[in-house]
Amino acid sequence: INVLCIFLGSMYIMPRWRGSSLTTSLLLACWLEASLRWPSHKAYLFFAANSFKSYSTVRKLFHDCFPSHTCPVMPLWELSYLKHLAHVFYGASQLSEDLIMHAHGVGRAFTELQDGMCSDDADVAFFCKINPGYQQGDKLMV
Repeated sequence: INVLCIFLGSMYIMPRWRGSSLTTSLLLACWLEASLRWPSHKAYLFFAANSFKSYSTVRKLFHDCFPSHTCPVMPLWELSYLKHLAHVFYGASQLSEDLIMHAHGVGRAFTELQDGMCSDDADVAFFCKINPGYQQGDKLMV
């Protein structure tokens, strides 16, 4: 199987640029270029989501996204590939079974949601449930 990985890296967007769809635009441009350059390869986007906003954006853009509430059992190949990429890009050799890289106290703290306030949006609720430590810097491999 021919695959390629589009890795967003550790991107920080300055507050004045947030909400301007900059990440979405860059992501789609990379995705289009990769698809045109390597049409016979299956392209995967990979990043570590420590914000429900990033996770929900990807869920809205892509039909297939792992892990997700619409796919309670992740396909074995994709699970293995996610773990491999986490090791390659983040050195995360020890991930929890739910693909969380625990990093309590590392990175910025998120105060967007308090516990229990994220039940209106299914994607946000799933992210908060699977990654309860996101406010302390835990990252979900997506």
